[in-house]
Order: sequence, then C-alpha cells, then structure tokens
Amino acid sequence: MSKIKQLIESQKFSYLQPYFYENQYAFRCELGIGETPEIWMENALKRALQIYRILFPDYCADALIFNQWQYDGEPEEDFSGILKAYRHHIVRNLTVYQWNEEYLQHTHRNRIICYTDSCNFDYHHIIENLLHENGHEESFVSYGNECIFSVYDDRGCDIVFADAKKYRDFYPLLEPYFLDYDRNCMKETLDKIL
Repeated sequence: MSKIKQLIESQKFSYLQPYFYENQYAFRCELGIGETPEIWMENALKRALQIYRILFPDYCADALIFNQWQYDGEPEEDFSGILKAYRHHIVRNLTVYQWNEEYLQHTHRNRIICYTDSCNFDYHHIIENLLHENGHEESFVSYGNECIFSVYDDRGCDIVFADAKKYRDFYPLLEPYFLDYDRNCMKETLDKIL
C-alpha cells in the first residue's frame, strides 16, 4: 500500500499549514512572478500547471484532500455536492492549530478524502480557484509518486513526499521552481539523503 495513502487516511497525520515547515521531505515552490498583476497571475497558473504535470504525468491525481472545519455554534460547511461527485472517506477529529485554549475547545476538523477513480475531474479549474483563494484548500495526492501537492495561493505551493527516495527523484525536476528563500533548507535535506 502507498505510504502517502496510509498517511492521509490516518488520524495521526496532521497536515496543517505551513506544509513545507511541518513535514520532513517537502519542497516550497514559487508560482507568481512578474512585474504586473496580469503577468504575475499568468505565471502563477502556468507554473502551477507545470508542477502538476511533473507530479501527475497522466494528469490524474489519485485523490483530493481538504479540511472540513467546524466551529461550535456554527453550521457545518456543506460539501454534499463534492461528496456526491466522488467516492470518499472522512478522517474525523484531527488536531487543529494550537493558537489558544478557547480556539482548541471550540474548533473541530475532519479531513475529506475524495478518490478520483478516473481522470474526469477538472484539476485546471481547482488550481485556478486555489490561486485566487476561492477553493477549499484542496490538495492533490499521488500514490505512485508518494506526494501531496498543495497550492496555498498565487505566491506558491508546497509538495510533501512520504519518503526520501521520491524526494531525491523529484528534486532535479522541481528545482527550477524552488523558492529561493528556502532553497538552502531543501538542499540540506537532499544532502542528508545522499
């Protein structure tokens, strides 16, 4: 069984932002670059799609994951439309951000895993929504490449791997997209693997 599949289906796997800093084998990539807002967004979409195609060469993720947040006294978000479209699994009662005691007592989180089962989902549209912060923080999962691809907004994305070998294999393919600020950290991780 895929390590990443085991992780996303486990209650012990937290997967909270910032994904890059919270996971051992992770890349942080820059998406938006350019002088004008139009060029910035054009490059953000282009680079996000290029990274997606590197990680998912058949254009099909095995699963999409996202959080379902519930705050005491507020209605639960309605994901019925999404859940009707996919075979799914819900991992309940996950850890939440450790901001303050009151927040911890009144916040609940579930991870919704939608299994794509085929390539008939619109990853392009999902990525566009994430770039414009209109999505549900969906992340794409590959069992074969043992990774999770998470676009956090038009500035960048994180890729988390379940094992060192896949990290090493994808390093040269994704290095052109690396965020310079975290480049040394990623190189240090690679050096430890080698």
